Amino acid sequence: MDVERPGSPAFETTDAKASGRRERTTPARVPPAPRRAGDAFDLRTWLRTPRHSEAPGVYGFGRDARRIKQARIEREARVRPDATLIRRAALWLVVALFTFTGALYVYVWLVMKTMPEFLWSVLLYVVPYVVLIPLYAYLGRWHELVWPYLRPYWQRMDRRAELNGRPRPEQVRRAALFLVVGFVLWMALMTPFVELLLLIFPRSLLHDWQWLVRLLYNGAFLADAAWLGRWGVVLKPYLLTPREGVPGPEGDDESAPDADLWPELREAGQHEAADLLDDEADTGRLRDVDYLRLRRVIEAGDHDREYLADVAEEIADNGAAACRHGSGQRDVRPRRSHHDLLTGQVRIGTGTADPKNDAVYRGTGFALDPQSLGTSMIVVGAARAGEPARLLEPVIETMSLRALAGTASLVVIDGKGDEFERLDGWDREIVVGNPDSPSGLDLYGGAASPEDAADRLAAA
Repeated sequence: MDVERPGSPAFETTDAKASGRRERTTPARVPPAPRRAGDAFDLRTWLRTPRHSEAPGVYGFGRDARRIKQARIEREARVRPDATLIRRAALWLVVALFTFTGALYVYVWLVMKTMPEFLWSVLLYVVPYVVLIPLYAYLGRWHELVWPYLRPYWQRMDRRAELNGRPRPEQVRRAALFLVVGFVLWMALMTPFVELLLLIFPRSLLHDWQWLVRLLYNGAFLADAAWLGRWGVVLKPYLLTPREGVPGPEGDDESAPDADLWPELREAGQHEAADLLDDEADTGRLRDVDYLRLRRVIEAGDHDREYLADVAEEIADNGAAACRHGSGQRDVRPRRSHHDLLTGQVRIGTGTADPKNDAVYRGTGFALDPQSLGTSMIVVGAARAGEPARLLEPVIETMSLRALAGTASLVVIDGKGDEFERLDGWDREIVVGNPDSPSGLDLYGGAASPEDAADRLAAA
């Protein structure tokens, strides 16, 4: 039940009372009154509640992205390759063992017959290992066989990068570019490098120290590619342990319990009005509709001090009921659906756990939002299957709440006349064809002719 705040909370001095004039002073901030049980609305908890909607139509209120992600990780960790995948991977492994050597011989013969000699080192070393082996792996789905066992390690590294800050896309592209360039040069210069060493050192000495030659050659290319590509910048977020006290990306300082709800009023010097609204919120009298309505009114001022002074005057007189709808109503009672006015969603049901549904919708709340309501929508189902109560009533209710918040206007056309009946729920109720109806429709709208009336209707 809404409780209106009687009188103005502003303090009045004795001289002001004697002169019939009200003088406002800024009182000391008093501790908030204890929350009332029953119908009180906990505004700060409502604002802090996580809202995560990973797909259109998912009711996001109360869904924590971190918990959902953790549940998905735990669910995927229990998945293991099935027998069909293991048999396929084993079959293609056997095929690769029996055909790789023959395919390699044919490929080498073609390269030596058709390509110039200076390209042999690249073509004979790059293509077999960069093309043939990945091809066998893809056909055998080897990555699907190995990935369930590597996924926990990758998710751990991904979580580190999430906390440390992921590398920028241009940094990743630079690292990948120098990796490819370094690999191509490593393959292309291998033969000339060996021939140069044979001209300088005896073959027997190179044979004894070939491990050192390989170490220096490979290390030089790897170090140059890493330095020029700045691999450290890309890899560091994935390898370093996050520092203690580093908040995750889901953290939002604006949703902290002591976050200021009315910064524009305080910046304009209207501390009394801001404190009054804080008291209304702490005692449960300022509800979601009131918050959105007042936020819209305050933000419309665009930090204009005179405008905000008028708003503060209204707040001082009416508290949480300030700037309310012309009907005087502040809420739709009783609410028959679940609404999240902060995102504009209204819940209309729960997705069934059917394999035909996408996994994200199974067992989760299904909702409509302003984006979907602003488009043409087709509802498929049996006639008279309860669509007024299950779909239309929640939509009308959420639009009514938005109208009370000052963000929408609503016109409901009821073919039967009683499907959307709500006692004292409408500003105007028109019963077409009933002469006793307190209101009616002027089809001409003051126009002098049917053509003018049609033009006005089309323009509206």
